[in-house]
Amino acid sequence: MASFGKLLRDLRTRANLSQRTLAQQVDITASYVSRIERGEREVGSHSLALQIAKILCLSPEETDLWLTNAGYISLRMEQLANEGV
Repeated sequence: MASFGKLLRDLRTRANLSQRTLAQQVDITASYVSRIERGEREVGSHSLALQIAKILCLSPEETDLWLTNAGYISLRMEQLANEGV
């Protein structure tokens, strides 16, 4: 999980956001963001992972990587499943 935390930290700093700013925008605490980055917590839900991806302005490919690393199905796989492929 530490590598996932590093991914979050790298994406957050690339977006030039503090832990506090990111937390406020997705309605969680800065402490929670910090604990995710340190590998002590997981992203709590698929919807929260998507909210974070949106705030970080991730591309579709980055969003899929983000979701997969968070332990959720990627948007691409979800779309294929919904199409019955």
